[in-house]
Order: sequence, then structure tokens, then C-alpha cells
Amino acid sequence: MPNEVDKQSSYSHTEILKKDEVKKDEVKKDEVKKDEVKKDEVKNQPMNVSSSHNSSNNNQSQQRIRPPSVNTNTDGEITSNVSLNHPPTPQQLAAVQRIQRLARNKSAWKLAQAEREWKIFSDLDTQDEADMLNLACFMQTLLDWVPGNEESEPMRQISVDMDEDIASTVGGSDMEGVLDLDNIQLSVGGETIHGNVKDFALPKGTITSSVAEKIVAVYRRQGRLNIKSIQKILRVVYKSLKDRPNISEVKVKRGEKLTVVGDIHGQLGDLLHILDESGWPSATNKYIFNGDFVDRGQQGVEVVVVLLALYAAMPEFVYLNRGNHEDHAICCVYGFQRECKEKYDELTFGMFVEVFRHIPLFACINDAIFVVHGGLFHDVNAKLSDLNEIDRSDYMAKPPIPYPDCTEGLSPQDARKEYLKQLQRDALWSDPSDTEVLSKNQRGSGVVFGPEVARRFLTNNGLSMVIRSHECVRHGFDLPYSGTARNLLGTIFSASNYCGGQNDAAYLVFATHRMSNSTAVPGSELFYTVHTYHMNDASESLKDANKMSLHELIIRRKKALIQAYETADSDNTGMITKLTWAEIMQRVTGLKILWLGTIQNLAPSAVHGNFIDYNDFLNTFSMHRSTKNGESVDISVLSMDSMYGQRSKLEAVFHFFDKNGDGTISREEFRLGCDFMNTTLPPDQQLKDYDHVLTLMDFDQSDSIDLNEFFEVFRILDAKDGCVDGVLSLADSRRSLLNAN
Repeated sequence: MPNEVDKQSSYSHTEILKKDEVKKDEVKKDEVKKDEVKKDEVKNQPMNVSSSHNSSNNNQSQQRIRPPSVNTNTDGEITSNVSLNHPPTPQQLAAVQRIQRLARNKSAWKLAQAEREWKIFSDLDTQDEADMLNLACFMQTLLDWVPGNEESEPMRQISVDMDEDIASTVGGSDMEGVLDLDNIQLSVGGETIHGNVKDFALPKGTITSSVAEKIVAVYRRQGRLNIKSIQKILRVVYKSLKDRPNISEVKVKRGEKLTVVGDIHGQLGDLLHILDESGWPSATNKYIFNGDFVDRGQQGVEVVVVLLALYAAMPEFVYLNRGNHEDHAICCVYGFQRECKEKYDELTFGMFVEVFRHIPLFACINDAIFVVHGGLFHDVNAKLSDLNEIDRSDYMAKPPIPYPDCTEGLSPQDARKEYLKQLQRDALWSDPSDTEVLSKNQRGSGVVFGPEVARRFLTNNGLSMVIRSHECVRHGFDLPYSGTARNLLGTIFSASNYCGGQNDAAYLVFATHRMSNSTAVPGSELFYTVHTYHMNDASESLKDANKMSLHELIIRRKKALIQAYETADSDNTGMITKLTWAEIMQRVTGLKILWLGTIQNLAPSAVHGNFIDYNDFLNTFSMHRSTKNGESVDISVLSMDSMYGQRSKLEAVFHFFDKNGDGTISREEFRLGCDFMNTTLPPDQQLKDYDHVLTLMDFDQSDSIDLNEFFEVFRILDAKDGCVDGVLSLADSRRSLLNAN
């Protein structure tokens, strides 16, 4: 779809032709008034030429009224072969205008369709995060209920003062190919690396900018840091972050610039592109990385190691904000834990989590711009002094008893602690909306806040603008508010083609001087520019990606959908109207999209005029077992070695629920087990939403879960990236769905 400039240029050719014709008519009238004789000559000459022309070549006469050759170029512009030296006839102009109208209508239709698919993608992502938050909190409560001391080991290891020569600890044949830092040469045309980059070892001593630069060079060559190097970086950063305040004060002076980067989500290519394009961090080129470094993408370890190395080398130039994915429970269900275990081990993952707990929450640029990962707060009167009081290491994404109910009966001091904890949840999870009220967030934590909440927060704290991330926006940067509130808040997102969404990514550059295409921040001396890019090409269309995500959602809600359909079908015909079907889909799935527009893409064979055969519709959706080399894999013989690291705890929890010892947990056994656990847990830790959680774990829709499904719950989301090694492969079912269509 061309932008407004493109549209104007596409019409300029026709406008020039019209103006040229009018101008010639005015010249003729002027000549008529001045000289009547010349008027007769002008009248007669065209007649003679026309007659002569018709007698000599009738085909050429007909050529004048034929519509001009019109084409549409790659930018959607209408082009014509009409020459300015020969004005078009009214018939030609009409033909061009008709083609232009058709092109505009087609472009408008495509734009509307794209916007609809983007709405589906955004809503699916929001609901998916809410489901995974519930699941993560539930499973964490189960694990905490079983005694064990595994979690103390990462904290002990990360606190150890250890700075031996790491290269000397690499033994055996690995030592032969250890990479010498001095053998990495960076050239203008690209890095040249000598040595083995598959087991890179940091030298003894401080992590400098040069060391960080060479770590990046190793990752560009698909290299790997050895485990002791990773743990050294984690120890150094941990010790530094512990003493940092919650709000980082960032100063941009004359002649300097500051780059603000949004969610990266394990997409190393996007991070390297930003560093290449916006420049290496320095005293005059500062950075804020605004959270969600990991999960979803396949290189979360590499991304966060680069960021931590940059921070360790240049803490006065590189600032980190925590995102909602820098959290133990969320990392367990979204893939980072599994990635760490595959590349290193469970202990290293625990050390990453300890570092995450101490990352600051906010940044303030020149006392004017407030940078936070998620958004603003349930308390419209929250002050910066309140935010600095938060104990950011004591955090739970979703308390068992919602705030403020959890404060009942507490002392003022304890109630204050709960208030501050809720401020942190708001900071990491909240979202803006162009409304005037505060409301519950569909993500399951935080709030949705309108422009007046933003205006009040900025006014109360002497600030000018909020910059946040957390939300995938289609063009990388978005100003969600309208009218006079338009410049109060901006969303920046830096992971391109996030989860196949075909979105652009962007980063912001702030300076105290006006830059090319910059925007002034009202009430401050700062200007910002938006830099948009797209690094990852989509392997499938957004429409197909949405189809697969809806496929998985319907499978998870299948039982509830059957009950709702049968209730609506009082005559047992197996058919319900389209409107009834759409209402049920929205109510049961919780997804507020135009369901009627999806049915032809999801299950066209189920549509019969104004009715839908709901049995046919549901039969379209089924799960498939994982296969290796084309052969089915039996669930019962899958190895547990690749499963979640705390296997002993999970097995203990599983056998607690499996009362009859048949190797499965029925829905009734699950309910009874949860009820019993709640008698031993304090009120603020009790389990809720039993049925919904079991439905999320019940991959094969058997109304029960086996040990493999119980383990696989920690990798539900990770299966979507195509790295399938679990019990029932969601990724395989998605590919089967596409192949069938």
C-alpha cells in the first residue's frame, strides 16, 4: 500500500494533463479576442487536418479515443504512456480515472484485510501470554510445595568470588583449539577470526569493551562461549546490579545520542543490526535496552550474554531495564530455560535468573522521559519515590490472591510491601489503551491505562513522555493515544517478524539537537528519531500463522466448545447459525475478533449457507504425535532425559496426584489433589482454576494427563518454533494443517 506521498505522485500525471489542456483553451480565447481573422484560421485548420487525417488513415483517428496504456508499478502507482505533448481526450482521462479508482479500492481492501489479520495476531499473543502466566504460576506453586534445596545452588555459585584464568581450566582435547583473544581481527569488511570459536574462553581480568566486541565477533561466526566464561560474566554483572537503584538516571549531553531498544526476544540478528547501524556504545553513544531479552527466539542466551557483557564493560554507557520475561516462571514456559539447559546446564539457567532478579526496572532520560518495559500503575498518584522503594528481587508475576484483596488484615508496613509489589507487576505487565479509565489487563497481570492516567503520572512527577515496550506493534513504533495526548507515550518494539507476525522492528535515537526527521519531545530539550528495519523474512504468511495459532487454541478449548454448541443446538441437528457460532467462539476462547471472517479459512467444509456443522468444524482439529524419520513415536517410551531439569520434584508431584497408580492423572484426581494441597498452603499461595490448568496440559484431549504431558507443560510454547522433541508436537500439527490445505 503506497503512503500518502506515493498517492500524490500517482495522481500528478493526470493533474498535469488537465492543467495543460485548460491553459491551452485560455490561450485560444485570448487570441480570439485579439484577432478575429486568426480565430477563423485556428477554427478551419483543425478541420482540414482532421479531414485529411481521416481520409488518409481512419485507424489513426480511432487511436485517439482508445484508452491509454495504463500500468501499476511495484509501489502501487498508476502509470500511463500518454505524452504531455499530446493532451489526452476526455475518454482517455475517464479510463485512467476508472483504473485508478479500481486500484485504490483494491489497495483499501488489502489494507483492511491486513489490519484484520494483525488484530487476530495481537489478540492471540495477548491471550497466549495470559494462559502461560497462569500455567507458570500454577506449576511454580507445585514445585515450591515439594521440599528441596536446588534453588540455593545458583545463588551460592553466583556469589562465589571466582576469577581464575578460565582458559587454563579447559582440559583435554578442548585445550588444543582454545581461541586466543588476540587472534580475532576485526576488519572494515567484516570480522576475520582465527582459531576455534566453538568453545571461546574469556581471559582472566576485567571485561572490557574490546572483550565484549570480540564476543560479538564469535557469535557472528555462530561460535559459543564455554560455560565458565558465561558464569564469569554472570558473576560480574550480578555484583554490579545488586547495588543499582530501581531508576537509572541517564543523561544525554550536547553532541551525544542515546539509543532505546525494545523487546529483542532472543533474535540475535536484530540486536547485531542495531549495534551495527546505531554504533558501538561509548561515552557519546549510550544505550537503554528495555527488557524482554529472552524467550520466543532461539538465541536468547547469545542476546543476553552480549547485553550483559556490554553492561559489564561500560556500565556508565549501557543501561538495562527488566522485562516481564526476565522471570523464572515465565522463562520455564516460554523456552529460555530449555535453551539454557541444552546449551549449558540447569545451574547456569539458575544463575541467569538470579541476575534477572536484580536488573533495574526504570530509566529516566534527562529528567524528562520515563522508560519502563510494560507501562504505568494501578495507582494514578504513584511517585518516582515510591518506585525507588520497590524490592525488585522479591517479585511474583501473579499473586494467588489479587491485589488489593491480599492486603486485608495486614499491618500498614506489610500492606505497603504488597502495594510496592503491585507497582512492580504493573511496571512489567501493563498496557496503554486510548481510553480514559483503568481496567483489568487481559494478559493476567498489570492494568490497562488510558491517556489521562499517563498525563497525571507525567504531571505529578515533572516528566514529559513515557517510552515503553512489551507490545508487538506492526511498524516497530507506535503512538497509541490520539489528539492532544498523542505525544504522551510511545511503544518501541525491536524484534522483527516476531513469532511470524511479519512486523517491522524499530529503535529510537534521542539527542538534544534536531536530527533529520526528528520529533521534538514537548516540554523538554530532547528530540527523537524512529529507525525502522526488518531483518527476519517470514516463511509463511500472517494469515497462515494465525490459522495455526487458532488451530491450537481451538484444540485447547475443544471440550468447552462441544458443550456450548450442544447447549445451543436444542434440537440436536448438529447445526447452528453462523452468528451463534461466532458468539460461542468469542465467549469460550475469550478472543474478541471477527470470527465470521475466519471460518472460510479455518474449516470451509463446515459451512452450509447460513449454518455451520459444528461436528464437522471440530473434527477439522486434531493433534498428531511426534514422528522421527516418518515413524510414530510411542508416548510411553519417550526418554525423560530431555525433560525439565527438576525431574525429581515433578515426578513426586505427579505421583501425589496419581492416586490409583495407573500412570495418568484424571480430572477428578487433579481436583482432589489441588483441594488437599490448598489445606496445607497459606491463603496467598493456594491453587486456583484447576480445570483450566489441566486443559492446558491435556495435549491429547483425553481428559487426563500422563507423566510426559506433565513434563511437557514447561515446553508448550517452545514447540512452536519447530524444535520438536516433546510428547505431542504442536509444531507437527501446524505443518500437517498447512500441508492438508
